[in-house]
Order: sequence, then structure tokens, then C-alpha cells
Amino acid sequence: MPYDRILDLMSVPGSSRIFVLGAYARRVTIYSQQVRAVNLVDAIQHYGFGLCGRQVAIVGGGAGGLTAAARALVYGGNVTVFEQSASLLSVQSEASHRWVHPHLYEWPVELIDGQLPDNAGLPVLDWSAQNADDLAKHLRTEWAAVARKFGEAVDERRYTAVTKLKSQADGVLVTSKEAKKPLPDEQKFDLVILAVGYGLESDDLRQHSYWQPDGLAWAAKKEEQRLLIAGYGDGALTDLISSVLPTSIMQRSSKMLLRP
Repeated sequence: MPYDRILDLMSVPGSSRIFVLGAYARRVTIYSQQVRAVNLVDAIQHYGFGLCGRQVAIVGGGAGGLTAAARALVYGGNVTVFEQSASLLSVQSEASHRWVHPHLYEWPVELIDGQLPDNAGLPVLDWSAQNADDLAKHLRTEWAAVARKFGEAVDERRYTAVTKLKSQADGVLVTSKEAKKPLPDEQKFDLVILAVGYGLESDDLRQHSYWQPDGLAWAAKKEEQRLLIAGYGDGALTDLISSVLPTSIMQRSSKMLLRP
């Protein structure tokens, strides 16, 4: 997709300095969000305005947000990451039951030597197929290395929620509220990237998030169990397999399941 088209699709109407990462996108995967992040930052660098010395706010400390932050740092930007939770990539941190693969949606079409490549092949925060909780640890480690490398150009603010954005002629005024501070803070940035993800299911609906343990670990018991698995995508297929195979077999054959 042309870079100017990327800027047009991801920018907020009425503001050329606020961008939303992955809004209304059909493909909702960790890898696809990272690809969007790299493409967006590249588009801003080459077709928007140079990032060297710019103040960049990234709202969201998930995979997409950290990837955008790392890419902006490569171009010389000064990056502030706002994350309202206590830790980065918190959504996937407990998802040991989910196996994630960067090229799942390409299988079985784009094969190399009859196999699906396990590596994402990203220029920043790269990773390979693995359990989601291990991936969260890996990306946090990768991000920590990036933050050390760029030093003072990185400002990481956890427990901090962004409550208001005000577009101005020469930047964006960001209002944020840190949990432990009584008063909100205001700071001006050259541009803002909203990488807030897609949200989680409401607790009021009594539905587990895709990333929360779903009970299938105990479903494969000797006694008969009756389960309803709604859906026909990769998540439903994984749940179906994990519900009928013992956990030990699933752990040994998780990569094999992605082969033709």
C-alpha cells in the first residue's frame, strides 16, 4: 500500500498529527499490528515529516505500540510510551494456553520449502512462533534492550492513562493521569500514535478474553465432557484440538499443528 494512503487511512480526521493504529482492521493479530506500526512510522518518516528530534507520544504499551516506539527511535525520535497497566504487554502475559504464529493467516499458501516460516522477519522487536506468555516476555526483553540503547530518548510511563488529546497547529497537547499522582499532567508532542488495541470482552458479559485461561486445560479428562466451541477460525480450531488431546501432546505437537 502506498505510504500516502497509509497516512490517510490511519490519521484522525481533522488532524495530521494524530494516528490510530489498526482501527477497523480485519486482520487482528500481534504480527499484523506490528507490521502496521512499522509501515505507519515509515510513512510518517518518509512522506509526513522527519522524525529526528521530534517528540512522539505512543499511547499503549502492547506489541503494536512498542513496535511503533522502537521504529520511531531508529529514525531519531524522542518517544514517550503511555501504558495504563502496571506492565507492558500485560494482555498476553498470562496466556500460556495460546500458541501464536506470525504467519498463521498465510498458511498454507506462502510456504518455504514446504514449511511455514516461524520467524516474523520484522526490522524491530522480531520474534518467532511460541506461547503467548513467552512472547510477551521476549518482546519486553527486546524493548528493554532498545530502551537502553537509546537512553534519554525514551520515556516510559506506566500506570498512566491518557485522558485527552487536543490538536494544535504545531502539535498535540496530551493530558495524562498517573495513578499515584493527584493531578493530571499536560505535555505537548509533535505527533501521537494511538496503539490501544481492540479492547477486551466486558466482565459484565461473563465472557473470557481470548487471552485469558478458558478452562480447556482441564477439559481433556477421562470422564466425558460436553463442550460448546463457537466459531470457525484459528482460535476455535485450536480450542477444539486442545479439548480432545492431552496437554502433554499439545505441548509437543503445537508447532506440528501449523504444518500442512
